[in-house]
Amino acid sequence: MESFTKGVKAPTGQYNGSSLHVLIVKTRWNSEIVDSLVEGAINTLTSHRVNRSNIHIEDVAGSYELPFATKRILQGGRFQVAIAIGVLIKGDTMHFEYIAEAVSHGLMSVGLDTESGTS
Repeated sequence: MESFTKGVKAPTGQYNGSSLHVLIVKTRWNSEIVDSLVEGAINTLTSHRVNRSNIHIEDVAGSYELPFATKRILQGGRFQVAIAIGVLIKGDTMHFEYIAEAVSHGLMSVGLDTESGTS
């Protein structure tokens, strides 16, 4: 039986994403932060041999729209991977909590619905 060590182990091999088609759905809201996150995602993907031409980027207005747009685009069957990127900034009201919870649950549903190919 393998023992468990807290934390994440470094990968032992090199990933090869050359055959992957990746969807990135990003928000236009908080674009300065989001665009930097998108750039980081693209750099990481291409460092693992994902072809830049296989990375497709779609914009949505804000984080609340991420689950719907991601699921709708994935239904086309073109992409094997989806990355949703948005930023919520906590303020003095409960708005942050409501949106964060709705988006988290929505994206979890997208992942569960599309994982089995039943999207």
